[in-house]
Amino acid sequence: MLYGVDVGIIGGAYPYLEATSGLTNAQLSVIVAAVLLGSVFSTLFAGMLADWMGRKPLMVLSGLTFVVSIPVIALSHGYGPLFCGVFSRA
Repeated sequence: MLYGVDVGIIGGAYPYLEATSGLTNAQLSVIVAAVLLGSVFSTLFAGMLADWMGRKPLMVLSGLTFVVSIPVIALSHGYGPLFCGVFSRA
């Protein structure tokens, strides 16, 4: 569910980022792709972490990571923090 929210949010935020962030087209493309890259990366380890932690604690941790990434993205001033915030949302 969080992945669907992310895809919807980044699609709506792209024109705003393009107009106000001062990032290049290549950097903006990487920011948009970071949503997908984070999902691929997290999928590689989700099963192993669910076996180790349990399914429900992992879901809580994922939700907390998602919530913590919101201020990181909102307060980022540059490419690096924005990339880290978007990448960690998966």
